[in-house]
Amino acid sequence: MSCSGGPPPALVSERLGGAGFAHSRLRLVDTYTQSPLDLEAARRDDSAVDELASPDYTVKRVDAMERAFGGAFVRVRAELGVESFGIQVVDLPPNSGDISPEHDHLHNCQEEVYLLLDGSAEVALPDRNVPLDRETFVRIGPGTRRRVRAGPDGARLLMIGAVPGGVYEPQENSRLGGPETLAPTASSALIPDGPPPQLTT
Repeated sequence: MSCSGGPPPALVSERLGGAGFAHSRLRLVDTYTQSPLDLEAARRDDSAVDELASPDYTVKRVDAMERAFGGAFVRVRAELGVESFGIQVVDLPPNSGDISPEHDHLHNCQEEVYLLLDGSAEVALPDRNVPLDRETFVRIGPGTRRRVRAGPDGARLLMIGAVPGGVYEPQENSRLGGPETLAPTASSALIPDGPPPQLTT
């Protein structure tokens, strides 16, 4: 009836009649195709009835989610069951230095979006440092180096990632119970065997 895990069918109001006569009726349509759904067939198919009766959503507080890297990395994507894009929360201590390493996403072609949720921070990019705030979104392409550092208040950031024109594959370190591994391009004073930093800002 609809994509697995996709939005449930929708009720659509349809206006009927011509001049001097009009009324409305409701019909059930597939959310993607907008084609009418056969309710009688749905009634005969238990799984279809379950799909109509069971909305697909997850609600979970961030403080109840699994964390990695000493508590700094909240595995939001896995906790919510998101499969089509990456979404994490990162909690950085005050004056975090290299805890969040410089990196790019050439290894998996992800672009990222950052938003500061609390505290203070800036993201270093090849040609500038961008102060983050709760009203400013920053999108960064796969090949651009970036590094986030918290200010004196610490920082909580929302990070979202997806593959432009491609299929998102969750990184192993974003899975529940996954390894605490970094991107192969990560550079930090905390990773002595990693590649040298490239950012000078």
